[in-house]
Amino acid sequence: MHDIRLVGFDGDDTLWRSEDYYRAAEKRYEEIIGRYIDLHDAGTLRHLLEVERRNLKVFGYGVKGMTLSMIEAAIELTEARISARDLQQVVDIGRDTLAHPVELLDGIRDAVEAVAARWQVVLVTKGDLFHQEDKIARSGLADLFPRIEIVSEKDPPTYARVLAEFGIAPEQFVMVGNSLRLQAFMHWARADDDPGQKARWYPRVDKDALVPEYIADSSGHSRGATVDLTLVRCDGDGRCEPLDMGTPFDFFDPSAHTDAPVAPAQQANRQRLRAAMEAGGFRNYPREWWHYTLDPEPDPTLAYDVPVR
Repeated sequence: MHDIRLVGFDGDDTLWRSEDYYRAAEKRYEEIIGRYIDLHDAGTLRHLLEVERRNLKVFGYGVKGMTLSMIEAAIELTEARISARDLQQVVDIGRDTLAHPVELLDGIRDAVEAVAARWQVVLVTKGDLFHQEDKIARSGLADLFPRIEIVSEKDPPTYARVLAEFGIAPEQFVMVGNSLRLQAFMHWARADDDPGQKARWYPRVDKDALVPEYIADSSGHSRGATVDLTLVRCDGDGRCEPLDMGTPFDFFDPSAHTDAPVAPAQQANRQRLRAAMEAGGFRNYPREWWHYTLDPEPDPTLAYDVPVR
């Protein structure tokens, strides 16, 4: 790392815990909506994510945007039957989440100090300005960062601006706790449709549905807990051919669902792969026959951003 000149740190789930509080908020939200509809049939959290996604350009990221989307989704899911009292409880979920304790990850101050002793450091965190400022102040870590960037989106233009202002090239920059590759993928997923890409990778799925149905903001791949794989058949000379699974990898389509009605031999191969992986302690993502995650994950809130050779 002798060419590195700048190290960036994410805030949420890198310096302090955050995701746990969002998951707790979603659980409370489901309990409220469950008073009006059958949660097993509604896909409540999926609907909430759809509303949040379409509101991103208006509300942005963070708890306030989540709360406004919760209210909107609640009205839609209950066909406007939800009471004012229960809507107030949704507002309370947002207020409580904004006020959650700032719980630092173990050893994080020592880790940042050790990095800052060798390289320039910058905090680059995404979300609501007031909430992020409050968390940074309560974290007690602000003194470690000569510069703090609170951004509305982590996309290529944002990183290009930050690096240009520091006067360094991308290869001289390392980001801790935030996968730049995943962020670039999310930027592609939210960009305008591309007919050529659609025909190859998601011919029967609207691009707007890729997130969160097939692509997640937080990936188990970035945590080192998820792998995409298949089975191969090898002959005596060591030549191997992959078994027919019915679709290629990363094919966003109902036919790629693990239990999709593909040809019997293809379905048998998928079930053979699933049985082997489950025996090894991995669980399958039902929408992707190739996608397996170690269960339980060893570091569910940690993301890595390192080159793989």
